[in-house]
Amino acid sequence: MLVDTAQQLLAFVGCSAAWFGVLASKKIDSLKELLVFFLILFGACAGIVAFTVAQFMAPIRRLEQRADAMARGELADPVAAGGEGDEIGRLTLALEEMRRALRDKLRSTEEVNLDLERAVQMRTADLARKNRELAETLDKLTRAQEQLVRSEKLASIGQLVAGIAHEINNPVNAVINSLGPLEQIVHQIRAGTPDPGAAGLARSAEEMLNVIQRGAARTKAIVQALHNYSRGDEAVAREVSLARSVEDSLDLLRHRLRNVTVVKEVDPAARIVGMPGQIDQVLMNLLTNAAQALGEDGGTIRIAVVTAGASVHIVVNDDGPGIPPEVLPRIFDPFFTTKEVGKGTGQGLAIARSVVVDKHQGTIDVETQEGKGTAFIIRLPYEAVPLPSPDLAVA
Repeated sequence: MLVDTAQQLLAFVGCSAAWFGVLASKKIDSLKELLVFFLILFGACAGIVAFTVAQFMAPIRRLEQRADAMARGELADPVAAGGEGDEIGRLTLALEEMRRALRDKLRSTEEVNLDLERAVQMRTADLARKNRELAETLDKLTRAQEQLVRSEKLASIGQLVAGIAHEINNPVNAVINSLGPLEQIVHQIRAGTPDPGAAGLARSAEEMLNVIQRGAARTKAIVQALHNYSRGDEAVAREVSLARSVEDSLDLLRHRLRNVTVVKEVDPAARIVGMPGQIDQVLMNLLTNAAQALGEDGGTIRIAVVTAGASVHIVVNDDGPGIPPEVLPRIFDPFFTTKEVGKGTGQGLAIARSVVVDKHQGTIDVETQEGKGTAFIIRLPYEAVPLPSPDLAVA
């Protein structure tokens, strides 16, 4: 188009020059005629230039509009074809080729996006399925762990039965042996038999009543301690009196502590919020291990419960033989035990660690030295398990 326009302009200029030559040959001397001629020539040139610019800018504007539409993603309509022999035509063909290439790329991108969406959906469904499986597995493991804790508690109760029966038998025998003489004294008093030793009978009756009261109180304490230890944990946390937990544990283990000196340094006000049955089980396991470590020769077990700010520290220390270095790294492993068959399940310390660390957000550490003894240090925050309401009784 530009070439054609230039050729037309040159032809017009050539004609004008020829016409100017004709006028010159006629010797036109009039300045007015010459001025008119140049004005006509200038107007014609301006018209040709304007026409040329209009012809050139119209397709350029159309191409610009089509380029803007392509930039907005409108790639469906083809670019209007122009002449192939001029610059605008070649630019139009290049823009059309670019539109086709962009359309193909966009289609490929859309297909890839669809494939990615399908892959993401499949992956999401697979992850959801695996999450459900993991949740079910975790639930099964939690139930299995709870069942294991209950089984270990039942096993420890079974081992305590013989000793507890002996402990209960002593006060019961004292009560039974006191009932016969007391009955005779009652009969004598009822019969009104004069007896110069009436004052002695009264003292004997009073002593027998004291024996009966002590025996009944002892039996009640043992039964209550066994009840507290064997009960299932409530579904909600309670405020736990650690002094009560220590006393209950010692009452149940009294038959194993005959040759053991127990030193208690227990803060009666020490309390935490947690599961009472689980705390009792931890103390029972630690005290049982300490008693077994001392063996038949006996020794000393020290129990300390102190309040330290917003936490409570429990220390169970014995002066036994200590734990060998090669055994120490494994003492909290489930089913690991150095005891003889029938004397341990290997679950005591593993359960103690699970209760302290996992259930009550505390820590349990061990310090030992061969030949000098072992100490287990438990640190529990006051609110180890959140309270559901402020109106809970002390367990």
